[in-house]
Amino acid sequence: MMLKGCRHLVMAALLVFTMIGAAQAALVEYSLHAARVEATMPSGEVVPMWGFGIDGAPASFVPPVLTATAGDTLTIHLTNHLTAEPVSVVINGQRAASMVPTWTDGNSALTRAANDFTTRVRSFTHETGAAAAGPPPVPTGPVDYTWTDLKPGTYLVQSGTHQSVQVPMGLYAVLKVHAAAGLAYPGVPFTNEASLLFSEIDPALNFAVDGGTYGTAAYMTSVSVGYNPKYFLINGAPYSVGAPLNIGAGIATEKILLRFLNAGLRGRMPVVQDGYFKLIAQDGNPGASIPEQYSLDLTPGKTVDAELLLERQGSYKIYDRAMGLTNSGLSSGGMLVNLNVAQNMLSVVSPNGGETLTGGTIHNVQWTPRAGAANYLLRYSTNGGTTWLPIASVAGTSFDWTVPSADSANSLVRVTAYDAGGAWLGNDVSDGPFTITPGTPPSVLAVVSPNGGETLVGGTSFNVEWSAHAGAANYLLRYSTNGGVNWLTIASVTGTSFNWTVPSADSANCLVRVTAYGAGGSWLANDVSNAPFTITPGTPPSVLAVVSPNGGETLAGGSSFNIEWDAQAGAASYLVRYSTNGGASWLPIASTAGTNFNWTVPSADSANCLLRVTAYAAGGAWLANDVSNAPFTMTP
Repeated sequence: MMLKGCRHLVMAALLVFTMIGAAQAALVEYSLHAARVEATMPSGEVVPMWGFGIDGAPASFVPPVLTATAGDTLTIHLTNHLTAEPVSVVINGQRAASMVPTWTDGNSALTRAANDFTTRVRSFTHETGAAAAGPPPVPTGPVDYTWTDLKPGTYLVQSGTHQSVQVPMGLYAVLKVHAAAGLAYPGVPFTNEASLLFSEIDPALNFAVDGGTYGTAAYMTSVSVGYNPKYFLINGAPYSVGAPLNIGAGIATEKILLRFLNAGLRGRMPVVQDGYFKLIAQDGNPGASIPEQYSLDLTPGKTVDAELLLERQGSYKIYDRAMGLTNSGLSSGGMLVNLNVAQNMLSVVSPNGGETLTGGTIHNVQWTPRAGAANYLLRYSTNGGTTWLPIASVAGTSFDWTVPSADSANSLVRVTAYDAGGAWLGNDVSDGPFTITPGTPPSVLAVVSPNGGETLVGGTSFNVEWSAHAGAANYLLRYSTNGGVNWLTIASVTGTSFNWTVPSADSANCLVRVTAYGAGGSWLANDVSNAPFTITPGTPPSVLAVVSPNGGETLAGGSSFNIEWDAQAGAASYLVRYSTNGGASWLPIASTAGTNFNWTVPSADSANCLLRVTAYAAGGAWLANDVSNAPFTMTP
């Protein structure tokens, strides 16, 4: 956007600090002046606007930015160059030293008479009167507006007079109040920041205000009545293909604080492409930690502070998801800016695309450090990033990777940084795919036995065997009785064989799976039996079975009954329970080490009772259950 007659926009901020002592707050002073400006839109339309100039710089529709520190006293010296239009400034969320409304009859008072229906509030605070007619107009002011003991946060400075006209015309600015140097709020540090003020232009309203027809009978009957913005701006400028908007060019990032403000009359929804927001505060009020989110809800007049979480260095697009992305109805414009991040971001160095790695060989994976990172999780993909497999978690910026055997020209490495508390800091992925070839590793994991076709008997011993895998420190053994749908653990061992006590099962669809891990716990390889084998129940030395009550008995409440069951091999204790509703719910009887228990029968009235006994090993591991074969009866 260009200002008519002005090729360069100059915004200089002068902060004047009056320090009484090291612990005293400062007096921060700014001089603002309100004046008419003209803005040329990407369509070529020249729209009359109002804007603030700061500390002697020409007035502009680009909002000025004011900065202070928490606890400071802020004074704005306001001068008015607008004819027939008094102005004022207010800051929602900050405490003004004094704030008395001005009424439409020009008088100031906190209240009006109860029966006064002829006047209404024109300004929320005292006014800087209209300039005398020119040309050029003779300004009035300066008039002072003061806020004491500033709160940290982001705030919208805007006209407090005739807001339905003066705010859409452009009388607003940004106020940033830091908790301290490098702190957005207490305990919320940042290293870089950028402000994004969203606003709109309805040319019909602006031309009516500038031509003096706004609010007249002719205007009220005009087809243009009704707010209908055509131009959508960030920081006073609309995006266009020929003139892209950039903020934070070359920003060195660790913690980027983005300050969002909405000076328009429509809700906006900022979103960042390929990044995340971590919400810090709304309207200058920090809240509880909120999970990362892709977009923010920015209602009219609202401010939001958010930390920007990025995965790479480069250019990021921030835009309005509510579709304020046109210029006078033409697409590829409006509320869109580029955030350029140039350095200090995690970046994969090798393999970064084009390399050929051979399975079984060592490749040194390298990456640049991420500020604040305590460790990095390395993963790789052989299908272009559709799925990822772990390599290792390390503290340095390189790792000697034993390349797995694969046959893929679409492989990638991904590095993720975490801080000391485990919080995610960023990702980076190889810039392009590299190739992994199978190679001839010195030894490759392979299940030897059982490898298909065997019949194993429950309760007997079977020697599970497999070939060693290069670099393996230990192996996890698992088995399945349903063809690999579910897996149960056998053991974790360091050798290449294990004497397995076969569980009791009745399945011809069994498999064994062996997984190899490196010394640091990194996954190396899996192998599964080439074909299913069979497990039969066998005849274990003793199997848990309820003996009594086992169905058909009648037990009277208050009487004694000797519950009995057959022992389970390896059991150290038994939990005995009963049900009066056919097993829908269970009530405890006792936990005992023997195989019987003298039960005082409780009072009940049910013919649908069952007994359940559960066996546990010495370490508390579950071994088996058994339930009465049929219901028995309990009487009161």
